Amino acid sequence: MKVVSDAGPLIALGKLGSIDLPFRLYGQILIPRAVYVEVVNRGNELGAPDAKQTELAIAHQQIAVVMLVDRELPESVRLGALSHADQQALALALRERADWVLIDDLYARRTAKRLGLKVKGTIGVIAEAFRKKLLSSDDCDFLLQSILRDDDIWIDEDLVRQAQQEIKKGIRGG
Repeated sequence: MKVVSDAGPLIALGKLGSIDLPFRLYGQILIPRAVYVEVVNRGNELGAPDAKQTELAIAHQQIAVVMLVDRELPESVRLGALSHADQQALALALRERADWVLIDDLYARRTAKRLGLKVKGTIGVIAEAFRKKLLSSDDCDFLLQSILRDDDIWIDEDLVRQAQQEIKKGIRGG
């Protein structure tokens, strides 16, 4: 399975101490160089622990950094208000015919869907890990509560609450 990740899910899952979830679900994750710069270089400048976790995942070949040149970016990706990292993540997903692109940013998700890409974000990764029994309901609840408490993880509160309800329904079999 080919999965490309943008910075958001790597940063969020790193902050949650769960950066291993995507690798456990999908195997090696591909990221473009611009995502590496955003997560690792900028993260290290800020002293963010998630940057070190991403570096370790790269060292263990759980994440592969893929070089893209800007001329490889399709016009449909270059247009609009996407960050350079978002543009490269979508271009890489298109080029690799990725099964999934992991992305949290709402505008980037909409753009990805418009381009025919299947998207999943941090919450989707956590929910899938629960469905595949990689996480217990207590683990999920802890991660989702942590998202709500952490001011550095920018995921919509309503989305987190909806995921909590879905997981509770899944436990009850409803």
